[in-house]
Amino acid sequence: MIDKVIERVIKDLGYSLHYKIVRASDFNLPQHRPRVFMVGFKDKGIMFNFPTPEPLTFKMKDIFNAEDVNKEIGFTLRVGGRGSNINDRRNWEFYMVNGEVKRISIMEAKKMQGFPDDYIFPVSEIQAMKQLGNSVAINAVQAVAQNMVRNLCMEVLN
Repeated sequence: MIDKVIERVIKDLGYSLHYKIVRASDFNLPQHRPRVFMVGFKDKGIMFNFPTPEPLTFKMKDIFNAEDVNKEIGFTLRVGGRGSNINDRRNWEFYMVNGEVKRISIMEAKKMQGFPDDYIFPVSEIQAMKQLGNSVAINAVQAVAQNMVRNLCMEVLN
């Protein structure tokens, strides 16, 4: 799951290493988006557990504000490959919404990543979509970071 060279270098630098594949959908964002999260501490005695996944209550129908969407969990947003047919295996931007093919908008992509509605990308729509495709899922990062802070605080209190 993690490259042995990366693992060796991190440990040689004196850090602990905890890693896990975390999905956006594990933290109430309706896209798969599996990413390897790595957490390390200089103090190897600090314990760390990844957060427990949450039930998915926010689904693609909520993203589109629609009654019927062909997927409960959306495709992973990507940087390239725009314009694929809805039936193409590389499709990540088209959904069947209330019986019609709909292309995901910037606003909908922001919601899938956990950005607030008022977040502004000061670039063109194409560049904004690329930035969203390169982004991490906000809810997943927050959950992991909260566990890091909790474990660091417990270490200080002990």
